[in-house]
Amino acid sequence: MRVIKAFQVLPEGRMKDRLRCLFYNRRMRRYGLSIKRGADGFDVQYRHARVTYDSNPYYKGLATVAGYFEKGGLRAGDTVIDAGACEGAFTLLAARMVGERGRVIAFEPDPENAARLAANLARNDLRNVSIVQKGLWRDERELRFHEALGMWSKVADDDEEAPNAADATGLSGVPVTDLDGELRRLDIGSVDFIKADIEGAELAFVEGAQATLTQRHPRLAIASYHIVDGAETWPRLEAMLRDAGYRVETGFPEHTTTYAWFEGEASAT
Repeated sequence: MRVIKAFQVLPEGRMKDRLRCLFYNRRMRRYGLSIKRGADGFDVQYRHARVTYDSNPYYKGLATVAGYFEKGGLRAGDTVIDAGACEGAFTLLAARMVGERGRVIAFEPDPENAARLAANLARNDLRNVSIVQKGLWRDERELRFHEALGMWSKVADDDEEAPNAADATGLSGVPVTDLDGELRRLDIGSVDFIKADIEGAELAFVEGAQATLTQRHPRLAIASYHIVDGAETWPRLEAMLRDAGYRVETGFPEHTTTYAWFEGEASAT
């Protein structure tokens, strides 16, 4: 308790950041992740990939990002979809891992998140990432959206007020699209890996990605702990993916993730 109180009164700065990193590294060591306070931000190492973030990424998705790599794996030259990129906890590492011959298409509808993502990409001179400032859904439309909530920004529930209602603070309209249609517009012919953490929109997302799943056979890692209609999404997500011809496994209890591989194709661990 005395240590905690002493840490709380310690002024913000590089020393406090370094102490935080020591604490975080004890938690992340088993995943092969490490973080340190560098001269120009926060340096993160995962396997052979090293990237720098402008602010501490631990509570912005980094603590659980290894779960997305755990079963599906990434290969040099892969084309990767990052649905719900936020500030880039997964995006930057994925871009480094697929290399110059690969590419990452990062979908992030929240304007603040997208701006921070762009800054982090520039900081690392990563030029193989394209940002699409849209959400992913079953079709193309505009939906009500909770913005400026960092990694918790999300599409509003059906019973919430419209963006122009007097008590609708934090709600705005956001463009969403189906993955199948967006890939046609972007003229992307192949997809090797899809990561998604989209705060409950994963069921609608899979509905809008049927052609991609059945024709291009990407490997999948989808956060599926979100509550929709009173239940976690992973059982319905598993059923949808099996119907599309995939082998499915849900795991990584620290951040429940549903993994899938097209029947007949091996996972890359």
